[in-house]
Amino acid sequence: MATPSPNPRSFFHITKTLPATAVAAALTLTAILKLDANPSLYLYDMFLSTSRRKSLALADKRVWIAGASSTALAEEMAGCGARLVLSARSEGGLASVRGRCIERRRGYLERRREEQQRRGRAFGSIGARAASKASISSGATVSNERSDGSISLEECESGVFVLPLDVTAQDSTLTSAVDSAISAHSGIDILVLNAGRGQLLPSHATPSSIDRELMEINYHSPIRLAQFVMSRDGWTERRSGHIVVTSSVAGKMAVPLCASYAAAKHAVMGYFNTLRAECAGWGLRVDLACPGPVDTDFGGSSLTDSVSITKECNGAARLEKEETSPASKMSAPRCASLIVSSIVAPRGLMTETWISRQPALGFTYLSQNLQSLSTWLLNRIGPVRIKAWEMGLPLYDASSWAAAARELKKEEKERIRMTTANEKGVKKDD
Repeated sequence: MATPSPNPRSFFHITKTLPATAVAAALTLTAILKLDANPSLYLYDMFLSTSRRKSLALADKRVWIAGASSTALAEEMAGCGARLVLSARSEGGLASVRGRCIERRRGYLERRREEQQRRGRAFGSIGARAASKASISSGATVSNERSDGSISLEECESGVFVLPLDVTAQDSTLTSAVDSAISAHSGIDILVLNAGRGQLLPSHATPSSIDRELMEINYHSPIRLAQFVMSRDGWTERRSGHIVVTSSVAGKMAVPLCASYAAAKHAVMGYFNTLRAECAGWGLRVDLACPGPVDTDFGGSSLTDSVSITKECNGAARLEKEETSPASKMSAPRCASLIVSSIVAPRGLMTETWISRQPALGFTYLSQNLQSLSTWLLNRIGPVRIKAWEMGLPLYDASSWAAAARELKKEEKERIRMTTANEKGVKKDD
């Protein structure tokens, strides 16, 4: 049987289209590496989630942020016109966050006033009066504007209420706090469950007390708070409500040094996904935001056992200074902007969002779609990450991982040498 000769036209076509294919592949790879969120959120934030759209969606919404010690998310929502209740354990930290939010709210009110003035000039005095009536009917307060046209401090401060709260408190304390949050702005439209603590400790060295504390802060507390708000603010009766849960990519995959934290995040995602399904009939919206490493002081508050650390390794030194290299971390304002974009997106489009720079975002996709490959990679990354932690190196720096890998190889060679020497000694004795 004669072998068919190669078709010169096909060969010419392949060589002709090869450069275009290579360029397309390079552009695709560049786009993937540039992604810092799942594609639907990334594209929505880039093309549709404008500042105006965010303001229209959040203007005068009553938002309670439980875990507002980080300013970025609170500032972003204040800048969109939301009326806030800010809760955290640290009263001093809350005062600082409140000051920043008041300034952002002032900027929002000034922009709204300028827009109303432009509308009035465009449509005449009748249009101006109609715009003023529409503003009043929507709940906006215009009576606190000063005679010189500037926004009064009272108007800015009235939209930001501070409520110190430890989310792990007893039920009686939580219910009292819920009632105070409801009365601050006569109800709650959006509950943001942002409180939490991290972990940087190998699972075998984690005391059971830390396991329980992490589950209490990251799992039990948001569940209790959500239940109290839904029942005491009458969400079922008015058939509306919106819960935003700040989870983590650790709720989607294994993260060495964060076993208990990852377990709590897996649990909280399972609970709120089920809650969404159970309450869909009366209109509850539940969004799960899963950030990766973010350039905040969250790692500095991670729970750990200093006695075990100083006894077993050199990790205490690293924990003193926390992470100094933000190379693989997302900035806090960018993370907050993406979370707000997911909040204002249409219902059902952003039920679960992954917000992280590479390589954490890529690992999240691998863990969900290629579990065998993900497990193989994590089994090799885990020892390196632990060694970097033991050496007191930043955990999000590639050079730290390279140094840790070299140290592991050195230890492995030394172990093999010692094993070989022992075996030779045994043979000589025989």
